[in-house]
Amino acid sequence: MKRSFEDFVPTIQADHKGLNSYYRITLDNLDAALAFLKEEGTRLSTITGKDARDHLEVLYHFAFWGELHTVIVELPYEKPEVPTITNHFFNALLYERELIGLLGINVLGIPDPRPLELPPKYTDPTPPLRRV
Repeated sequence: MKRSFEDFVPTIQADHKGLNSYYRITLDNLDAALAFLKEEGTRLSTITGKDARDHLEVLYHFAFWGELHTVIVELPYEKPEVPTITNHFFNALLYERELIGLLGINVLGIPDPRPLELPPKYTDPTPPLRRV
């Protein structure tokens, strides 16, 4: 990227390993991060979620000419909520539906809030990627 992420978005932690960069930010700074990354011409590659036992994490992965930039947001285990990012990157919709169905994360403002379907034999009320 032409400009430095850390110069435009407050970060809790930033790590750079070769062509991979990781930025841990607060949820309050997510919109600023997305606006910056869109201005820089990055593409949303995928969104992944992680159960870190005491909290959940949402990892937004962006590609830019062979570089990978990952923005990490921590969510409280008791009430995991993130705003939709489809207003910045419409291709986020499918990934956000995965967060709903597989981790039980509430995505606020999502245009299509249906969780992705789980196999009919899955009857456990706990989302399948949550550690118990």
